[in-house]
Amino acid sequence: MTPLCRLAVSCALLSLVACGTTAETPPAGQADATSVKAPALALAPEMLLFGPLAPGASEEKTFTLSNEGQSQLRIFSLNFVGYPVFELRFERIDGTVIQLAAATGGAKAVFAMPVEVSPGGSLTMTVTFAPDDAMPRSATLFFETNDSSPFLPSLAVNGNHNLPCFELKPANKLDFGAVQVDTKSTREVIIDNCGAADLVITTIEFSEDTDPEFWTLDFSKTAGGPTGVQGKAPSKAAPLVVPLGGKATFSVQYAPDKAGAVDPQTGQHKAESGSLQVLSDTFNAKGSLDLSAVSVSDKCPVAKVVVKEGETVIPQTPLHLDGSGSKGADGGAVSKWLWTVKQPAGGTSVMSPDSSSPKPLFVPMMAGKYTFCLDVWDVADEKSCLPACSEVMALPTEDIYIELFWDTPADPDQTDSGPKAGANLDLHFAHPLANGPDIDCDGKPDPWFSNPFDTFWFNPNPNWGSASPAVSDDPKLMLEDNDGAGPESIALHDPEGKAGKPTSYGVGVHYWNDHGFGISHATVNVYIAGVLAVQIAKATMNPLDMWYVGKVFWPNHMSGGSLEPFQICYRTADGDPCKGTGKYWLTEGEYCIKSCYLNPAFIPSKNAAPEEACKK
Repeated sequence: MTPLCRLAVSCALLSLVACGTTAETPPAGQADATSVKAPALALAPEMLLFGPLAPGASEEKTFTLSNEGQSQLRIFSLNFVGYPVFELRFERIDGTVIQLAAATGGAKAVFAMPVEVSPGGSLTMTVTFAPDDAMPRSATLFFETNDSSPFLPSLAVNGNHNLPCFELKPANKLDFGAVQVDTKSTREVIIDNCGAADLVITTIEFSEDTDPEFWTLDFSKTAGGPTGVQGKAPSKAAPLVVPLGGKATFSVQYAPDKAGAVDPQTGQHKAESGSLQVLSDTFNAKGSLDLSAVSVSDKCPVAKVVVKEGETVIPQTPLHLDGSGSKGADGGAVSKWLWTVKQPAGGTSVMSPDSSSPKPLFVPMMAGKYTFCLDVWDVADEKSCLPACSEVMALPTEDIYIELFWDTPADPDQTDSGPKAGANLDLHFAHPLANGPDIDCDGKPDPWFSNPFDTFWFNPNPNWGSASPAVSDDPKLMLEDNDGAGPESIALHDPEGKAGKPTSYGVGVHYWNDHGFGISHATVNVYIAGVLAVQIAKATMNPLDMWYVGKVFWPNHMSGGSLEPFQICYRTADGDPCKGTGKYWLTEGEYCIKSCYLNPAFIPSKNAAPEEACKK
């Protein structure tokens, strides 16, 4: 296993006796004079902060371990708790290296003989951080000694935490729309310092495929710190310094001297494209913007899109779209609007009151990217040369966020609502303590319908942990859909588990009632801290099927742990585990779907699919 972080500890012995060849354990039931003249462990500092470091680089820092007591301090072992795999070594005063057993996630590395530090003596230890990725990493170094104090100091080790950070506004794309030949259009870009220190920007430049004849950068109003870049592009010699919590601006200009081509199939003008890069002096702090503009020979209506809630929201946030700022060909009134939206797979949201309103409302039910585009017509019935578009990212803020959506081919309208208007599938999210009958015959208790430890429509807000409302350690059913294609979603803000002792949560889907529409194809998305970790797609399910999708682990390698975020459950393609001819939890195979899943503790209601269907 390749360690993501390596801590190498070497001790320069000042006044100690160290390192024999036989192991020794701490004395038990022995006074050891500690009640009269006790040793006292002290660390300075008690935290080491590394980075940011690029993968493959390394950095060393030192700390001092001292004995502030009045008798000999004995150090029996070192114990690292945290995400990385640690490699420890102890260097004797004669330079000989004693290799200790690797300690992973809380395992101890025991010295062959205890290291002894005299009263008033100290050791200088060196810690090396050598990451192989850019993720923030943390660990804590504990010492087992003969210091009997109940509050022994420990060393916190953090790498790649206080990273430089900046956000560009707009975040993804700078769209100039239609620009008439021999005119200049200017858009402003904001650099927002969201990090923990001053931000040093060394490069703002166009990509090689951006035509310098049409695109230019303007720094005439840009300033940043004592060096600054007013009037010129930043460089390593004269960077743009954006102070902590501050902002800087610059402008991008588009000035075409000829009209762009027209697509003969759509009749629309083809867009000029390019991209812009913004780089800092740190490897992982960078940003980019896609550029788009259309050059036209004649004036035409210009559509304008404003999303009042901004470019990033959480799912289910109502979005107020505004196209009222659009103009006719000569700056006059607009008579007609037409909106379109491209939404994530499984998204079925619609405009309200409709797509022809100048200010419609739209609710993004799914997590993911939404692209809203608007075409307008003026009073002379002239159409805009191209639509104006705006992107919005709907990202969950919870640590764990699970989505379910499904496709039912026999349902002619999966967007309608009402009793029995569509297939009804249910998302389940189960705590490790969930314990029900082993109906799927995998040899383990099933977590489904186990109250209060299975979250689903009948148990939407369980109490799993602290009773304090200030602690967000309980999941919540965010969305429930019983008449269509979903989505359903469950969120958990503060999962249990810690490095060295992760927690696993079960994820399942039950086909509660098909309402006569037959099979459905279910898809589950698993988000970790707002990032899509895995999509398990298109599991074919029949009414009353129970799909054990898999397990979410916390912490995982996306959240300071070492495990994969999600383990998908696979079973043998042929055979029935309940008849001893099949197995679950394989590394490959079919999805773990148990047909006719009727939990005796939760029999379907009269409106659910009939039990007789399972007996045929």
